[in-house]
Amino acid sequence: TYTDSEGNTSTQTQNVVIADTTAPIFTNIPADVTVECDAITDPTATGTAEASDNCGGEVTITFEDTVENAVIARVWTITDNNGNADTHTQVITVVDSTPPVVSTQNIVVNLDDNGEAEISVAAIENGTTDNCSTDLIFELDILFFNCEDVGDNVVTLTVTDESGNTSSATAVVTVTNDYEDVDMDGIPDNCDDVIFLDSDGDGVEDQYDNCPDTYNPDQSDIDFDGIGDVCDLVEINISNAITPNGDGVNDTWFINNIQNYPNSVIRVYNRWRAQVFYKVGYNNDWNGSYTNSSASLPDSDTYYYQIDLDGNGTVDYDGWLYITK
Repeated sequence: TYTDSEGNTSTQTQNVVIADTTAPIFTNIPADVTVECDAITDPTATGTAEASDNCGGEVTITFEDTVENAVIARVWTITDNNGNADTHTQVITVVDSTPPVVSTQNIVVNLDDNGEAEISVAAIENGTTDNCSTDLIFELDILFFNCEDVGDNVVTLTVTDESGNTSSATAVVTVTNDYEDVDMDGIPDNCDDVIFLDSDGDGVEDQYDNCPDTYNPDQSDIDFDGIGDVCDLVEINISNAITPNGDGVNDTWFINNIQNYPNSVIRVYNRWRAQVFYKVGYNNDWNGSYTNSSASLPDSDTYYYQIDLDGNGTVDYDGWLYITK
């Protein structure tokens, strides 16, 4: 509006175009940093950009990452409402200096037929984690156990990540042995170098014992048939001589196992067929005297005997008996 001194006026219109051609400015520029791999997305570790605009409008802040090896080029872009923009490249170096967190569990293993047991990493490992690596290397210091290891054994599991960081944890492997102990010497057979089988506990190994299931440490075998007398309860063995002289040897007529036939009938005859001895249920106590008499039969003579084991009238054994002092 123009006005002169006399008060005359005129007007003119001017169009003023307001333009924004100035880009926003960074008020906080993220510095280059070195971070652990699990902190890449943590703004408190990597930093954030801040910006302002000369026109006071809203500023949009974005970034885009380009990864090469272990380095991230993070390009920050700030843009105002009128499309003016500026950029800044932040270098983020990614490192892995944190070892794995190893988790283990205790286990129990039993020795096999050979007195051995083998364990695996999978049996001991129990949820190990790492901040960066997915490809971990697991190593156990002990994999095999034997008879000497029965009881608790401490093993160590070592884990290495892709950056070479390692850590370890221990676990207890309890080795048991429930194998049989046939010789009852307190050593299970899968750990026993010498298995001494002695079923009856008489001190004679079964393979040499003439009666392995019945206690007979003296191994008595009067008839030398390989069967111990305590087991040889059926076979009849008849002595063919009596020497009743009081020396304790052959003083009576011995018939092995006759005591197991309580109904046995024993008859002895002289050479003239006269019966000189008769007994039902003989018990190895005849000393060569006449039946029902203490008088001795003639010395140095031969006598004929008959043995009816069941007392049923059938002669099961007969033969000749020599009596001498």
